[in-house]
Amino acid sequence: MEKHVPTGPPGEDVLHCPQCGVEYVRGSTECADCRVPLRPGPAPERRLEAEDFVELLRSSNFADLAMVKSILDQGEVNYFVQGERVNLFPTVLMVDKKDEARARELLKDLQVRFLGSREP
Repeated sequence: MEKHVPTGPPGEDVLHCPQCGVEYVRGSTECADCRVPLRPGPAPERRLEAEDFVELLRSSNFADLAMVKSILDQGEVNYFVQGERVNLFPTVLMVDKKDEARARELLKDLQVRFLGSREP
C-alpha cells in the first residue's frame, strides 16, 4: 500500500485511516497497519492533550537528553520535554501514547542514566 503526502487539491486524491490518521493514495482500501477500511479525504487534524502523553524518562543529564531527542526526532516520535527551558531537575520527557512502543524500541540499546522508574 502506498502512503503519501497528497499533491493534488485537498481531499480529492487521498484517503485516510480513521484510527492512525495515515493518508493513502486513492485505490487503497485498507490501512496496512491498523487493518481497518479507509475513509475519503485527508485525516482530520488531531489536537493533543496532556492525557495523550506518557512519561518515557526522567534525566538530569542534558547530553543524554539531547541524544534521546535526536533519536526520537529521526524516528518521527511525537514528544515534548517538561523543564528543559527552566532548568528543572530532573527533566521529564513525555511521548505520545501512540508512539510509546516505537520510542521504547528505538531507545532499547541506548546506554544512558535514567532516574525514573519507566526506563526504555
